[in-house]
Amino acid sequence: MIQSRIYFKDLEKQPQLILNKYDYLVLYCNYSKHDSNWFKYLKNMPKNLKEEILGYQKKTDKYNSLFGKYLVYVGFLLCSGEKISFQKYLRDQYGKPLLKSKDALNFNISHSRTTVTCVFSYANVGIDIEVQKERNYQDFKSVFSVSEYEKIMQEGKSTFYDFWTKKEAILKLIGKGFSTDPTTIEIQSKNATHESDTYYHKSFFLNKGVKGAIASKTPIKKILFAEIFF
Repeated sequence: MIQSRIYFKDLEKQPQLILNKYDYLVLYCNYSKHDSNWFKYLKNMPKNLKEEILGYQKKTDKYNSLFGKYLVYVGFLLCSGEKISFQKYLRDQYGKPLLKSKDALNFNISHSRTTVTCVFSYANVGIDIEVQKERNYQDFKSVFSVSEYEKIMQEGKSTFYDFWTKKEAILKLIGKGFSTDPTTIEIQSKNATHESDTYYHKSFFLNKGVKGAIASKTPIKKILFAEIFF
């Protein structure tokens, strides 16, 4: 059984986690923008990833990029016992992260403000998290179907983020970004449809005010959560 709080320094003491077909592991971390400790983690990055991380202008973007990669490392070690090499961390033609690994584990990363998360599964999977704040919903009208938008206008913030995180998680699962028209993804109570495909989704909360969703073409029966402390 995975612990809900794991310290990176004690990572190798953790027993290997066996993920079943319908299991999903969500790892997440929170950081302070004033934490100078991140440099010791940055130095372990290969030159190309270090340049990618330092290429961001905002400090939060630097941290999100760095700790997202470390969550991938943690997840592979917990689920497969494999100490991945960051040299094998790549991106496909659409910019989606992937990893050359002997294990068939899939992963997807999301971040919002100072929270970073990564989901792992042996099914293809997507994740999105968002810090909930007030929005002008008219700015997002082009993202939602007519029925979704009408429901958002009636019900407000909670429904907006429910639809938004699920739709974004499905877009990330598809893996082609916003070249996929988000209005063609119709969110329903237990699943969603896009063209001829059906996607399963499930919402969750992390920190106070941080809502998320995962999406998969395989039913989501169990989600395991663990906060990682660096």
